Amino acid sequence: MNHMMNKRLLITALSLLLICALPAHARYAEGEQKAVEAVKRAKPSVVRIDTSHPAARNTGVGSGVVLRKDGFILTNFHVVRRARIIHVTLANGKTFTAQLWNSTPQYDLAVLKIDAQDLPVPTFGDSSRLDLGQMAIAIGCPQRFSWSITIGTISATGRKVEMPEITYRNMIQTDAAISPGSSGGALVNSTGEVIGINTLVYTGTNANHNAQGLGFSIAINDALKIAQSLVGRTRIAAPKSSGGPWIGLSGKDVTSDMADMWDFKVKSGVLVTAVTESGPAASAGIKRNDVITEVGGTPVRTFKDLTQALSNRKPGDTLELIVWANGKARRAVTLKIEATAR
Repeated sequence: MNHMMNKRLLITALSLLLICALPAHARYAEGEQKAVEAVKRAKPSVVRIDTSHPAARNTGVGSGVVLRKDGFILTNFHVVRRARIIHVTLANGKTFTAQLWNSTPQYDLAVLKIDAQDLPVPTFGDSSRLDLGQMAIAIGCPQRFSWSITIGTISATGRKVEMPEITYRNMIQTDAAISPGSSGGALVNSTGEVIGINTLVYTGTNANHNAQGLGFSIAINDALKIAQSLVGRTRIAAPKSSGGPWIGLSGKDVTSDMADMWDFKVKSGVLVTAVTESGPAASAGIKRNDVITEVGGTPVRTFKDLTQALSNRKPGDTLELIVWANGKARRAVTLKIEATAR
């Protein structure tokens, strides 16, 4: 009996030694190994972007991708839209103060410049040759969790996504988790090639049924074409503005049927269907599914009422609203109107 037990212990010990002696890649299943190697190749080229606006006491976080080794970084415009101070942190921990080189709000892309050389430029893939079901890996800083990795698949290509201030076209849809802070980061294939710039997550418009697993990335072929144009232009000091009033939300009219169905305490107003991250409304604590019933002491019954009230004001004005959280709890909200970006 002791002989058999000693033999089993010897076999177990030898097995453990063999496992430890195996190269790292032999410890994973084939699919896992592809993901691990892809992340190792792409992660060094993904950066964290921290933004602040001292006057507004507002801070934000996003992600970016190294565009060129001489200090150019590609990200989403909405990541840096309100920023006056921008810091870029590389995967190796080095942090730089960045300047906004140029931006294109209509495509939600921006190029930053840091004073650095020999940055790790990723291998860019061909987003016109994606197959549904192939691996998709999102790398970024969601909710300030820096260099997080989420894995999913390519769910669709060529998607059109309509948001409050922009209509995105030719987007890559993925179920790899994308959250606030992921924006501007890399969507990577199984070989570590960057195939998209992670941009948004769509949660639907129904107050009771939030969609899940609907992440969207700007196709890298489109992003690179636009980025090259931005790099070639004269550097700007800050995003340009058309001067129109903007509070960063969209909504629809509350009907009596809707109020009854969702048990709202108010029977009319504007149901908030989307809030722009780091915009005035978001900074004031307004959330999706809130209901706006007053602006500046004047009742608001429809979305047209809200836009009319906004049109009578200018960027820089303070706006006072009465908002019902999920249509149930009343509170007063004050925000500062900003300018609509061109």
